[in-house]
Amino acid sequence: MSRLKLAAAEYSTPSPHAAYSDSYFSKLSFSSASEISLPVIAEKGSIVQWTFHPSVPSTAAATVILPHDIVPHISDLQPIIQGMETAFIDGSRSVVVSSYLGGECVEAMYHFSKIRLFVSVNNNYLSVDAAKKLVDALDESSLSAELLARFMQEKIRQQIHGFSATCALWNLGSLLDEEWLYDDILNCLSEILYFRNAALCSASELPSFLFLPT
Repeated sequence: MSRLKLAAAEYSTPSPHAAYSDSYFSKLSFSSASEISLPVIAEKGSIVQWTFHPSVPSTAAATVILPHDIVPHISDLQPIIQGMETAFIDGSRSVVVSSYLGGECVEAMYHFSKIRLFVSVNNNYLSVDAAKKLVDALDESSLSAELLARFMQEKIRQQIHGFSATCALWNLGSLLDEEWLYDDILNCLSEILYFRNAALCSASELPSFLFLPT
């Protein structure tokens, strides 16, 4: 049974070279994020019916996300994802989905790996959107061209160094809006970092930076 589960996981995992795969997003820089257009995500409830199928589709429409594809909402994808492993063990290799889009019912067959790509787009939509907003704000800031160019090459998932808890760079985009929870969290983490460094200084030596909460 464990071998079948491993085979199911391998079969449904998108190629690391596929657009919108997890590998794709893990390598995405701020420069690239500012230029890409993610597919539109459908409203919740757009999938009206779906069923697993034994066919192994090989067309581009069934295996990769095309420019004009509309991605199902994550809420509609969850029951499909939850059933894919068992369906694979039982002999299924694809899923036939009926969606209500643009006032009409559209039916399509998807390879299990494309379902995973749909999930990946949903999971990374907010981070890419935040990265885009951050780039727009920095373009209008007083940041030097050298520092801006360096920042643009950073991965949006790159962890901010110095904090005891992990925080990805794209999260800085939340500071552009009135999202006070993120603001307070970053303030607290910055304050901890400041006092940790201050404690390492000698009594006659001040910290080399000043902590100014927003």
